[in-house]
Amino acid sequence: MVSIHDKRMNCFNKNLPQRVVDVFLKLVNPAHSPSTLYFYVVVAQFVFPRLQSGTVKYISRRTCLNALSLLSTESLTGRSTRMVIKAVIFDLDGTLIDFNIDYKRIRGEARNFLTSQGIPSCIFSRNESIFEMLKKTKIYIRNNGESDEKFEAVRRKVFEIAEKHELEAARTTQLLPGVAETLKILKKMNLKMGISTINSRKSADYALKRFGIAHFFNAVATRDDVPEVKPSPLHVETVLKTLGVKPSEALMVGDWSGDMKMANEVGLIAVGLPTGFATVKQLIEAGANYIITSLIDLPTLIQQINRTE
Repeated sequence: MVSIHDKRMNCFNKNLPQRVVDVFLKLVNPAHSPSTLYFYVVVAQFVFPRLQSGTVKYISRRTCLNALSLLSTESLTGRSTRMVIKAVIFDLDGTLIDFNIDYKRIRGEARNFLTSQGIPSCIFSRNESIFEMLKKTKIYIRNNGESDEKFEAVRRKVFEIAEKHELEAARTTQLLPGVAETLKILKKMNLKMGISTINSRKSADYALKRFGIAHFFNAVATRDDVPEVKPSPLHVETVLKTLGVKPSEALMVGDWSGDMKMANEVGLIAVGLPTGFATVKQLIEAGANYIITSLIDLPTLIQQINRTE
């Protein structure tokens, strides 16, 4: 009789790379039943081609478990539950376009304005975003019995400060490498495309039109279009609703940890693109299912996910 330990070792008799073996050693232990071990072999067949691909540098533990769940159900029921990607949602700044926005200057001007309106500077933390500042400002105003109208007036002014710098950056910004080519390929693949960005509507529209890529997108949700910006799930849910797709049918591509966290919370596949804002490690820790080093690798990744075995 073959022991469970022997069965576990048999999982690796397929010339799997060491990184795959390392993942399995964390997932599999001798207490697992033979049927469970069989499913890990199925997972090996699922993830091996992706790890072999030069375009996919990392597959997370969560992805392995998701694959196991899907393929286990398929094996038990005889019905395919394989996901099919129908849409791609992008972050804008740092993912498609390099705005090179001076966020430090925006934060400084916003903080100075808020303190001029009677908001104590001591409630703000160093390097926090304008959105965090506004959250604290709203609480302070309400706790002092002042009206929501005052907060809305303050909020509009802070966003005007940010928009001024965003528009300045949009006039000198650059399209990131591979963006135009990638969007054309995704369009030919009949994929719907959307954008989830904390930029203003005016600056986002200006940049997209300037580079002639606005027509690729079926939905664009800026900070002006949502009650809460990302990483709040409400932001990307607005895009999903407009696109008419389920979370399981979409990818979220971004260079920020907040993009990965939002995608995980909503149920999208999270694809990290380390262009400088967050490191590979930070994106993975935030929940990235995949890491690609260039946007041009995205169509290949989607084809791999959608392919039929």
